[in-house]
Amino acid sequence: RGEMAREPKNKWSLASMAEFCGYSESRFSALYRQYYKISPMADLIHIRIENAKLLLAYSDMKVLEIAEAVGFADPLYFTRRFTECYGIPPKDWRKTQRRTSLCGMEKRKH
Repeated sequence: RGEMAREPKNKWSLASMAEFCGYSESRFSALYRQYYKISPMADLIHIRIENAKLLLAYSDMKVLEIAEAVGFADPLYFTRRFTECYGIPPKDWRKTQRRTSLCGMEKRKH
C-alpha cells in the first residue's frame, strides 16, 4: 500500500502488486482485503483520487494533467470515478474548495 501511495502513477495491476509483494494474485488479494477491508484495485483508485484532491485544491494544473499525474490514463475515467466518490466532477469540486478557502481567508482577516 505504501508503494502505491508513493508511486500512484505506476501502471499497477493486481499481478504487479502481487509480484511486488511475493504472493500469487489470489493470495495477495485475500490478504489485502483481510487487512485493509478493501480490494487492492479499489484502494489504488482511492489513493489516486485522494492525491488528485490535493492537486485540485493546491495547484493550478488542469484536470487532464492531474488525472495523468496520479495515474489515470483516461481523464474521462478519472472524472467519472471522482464524480462517483464526491458527487460532483473534479473541476466543480475544485471551485468549491477555492471558494471555501477564500471565505476562510476573509473571515480570518476581520
